[in-house]
Amino acid sequence: MSDAVALRRRYERAAERLARARELRAQTQTQLDAARVSLAHHQQAEQAVLAVAALYRKLSLGRIEQLVTSALRAVYEHPYEFEIEVVPKRGQPETRFFVRDGALRLDPVSEKGGGLVDVISLALRVILWSQMRERSAPIMVLDEPARMISRRFIPNFATFISRLSREMGMQFLIVTHRDEVASAADRTFQLRLESGVTQVDVEEIGLQHE
Repeated sequence: MSDAVALRRRYERAAERLARARELRAQTQTQLDAARVSLAHHQQAEQAVLAVAALYRKLSLGRIEQLVTSALRAVYEHPYEFEIEVVPKRGQPETRFFVRDGALRLDPVSEKGGGLVDVISLALRVILWSQMRERSAPIMVLDEPARMISRRFIPNFATFISRLSREMGMQFLIVTHRDEVASAADRTFQLRLESGVTQVDVEEIGLQHE
């Protein structure tokens, strides 16, 4: 075999390999383009899902903020605003509660002797109950719900509980030592100890609120 023929055959084999390589490259590029389009669609879909979730979360939190704000204003007769802040911590969302008083952002635990927490916790419990798909009976037991609220605001708090009872169709069973809270009830049960025996005095006062 002459050198010219051998050289030609090597050239033809190289040309065939180059053609196959170019064809494989074209196929790979097509697959890559398709993958990029698919990824773009996936990212758009993911962003849409996140946007919807964020909107739902925002609306839900906004509604909760509105309801708790109404409770605070009803009790304290002051333009407080309840705020919920969700921040990531150790890869998990952490919820923080604040009360805004004008330009001030207050920690409800340390303000008003803790009375803000009493109002906030009651409002949140009622909201949570109202949003449950399978609700329990509309009865809520409250143990000293106004423990930290100052005497000045107790009548407002008692009125607020009475309004919640009417508007939400709930019955509150309240354990309290504060006469101002008991005075808002439809019926009271006063426990007293006589000669080592517990006596119960029942008073029907619902007609006073008609």
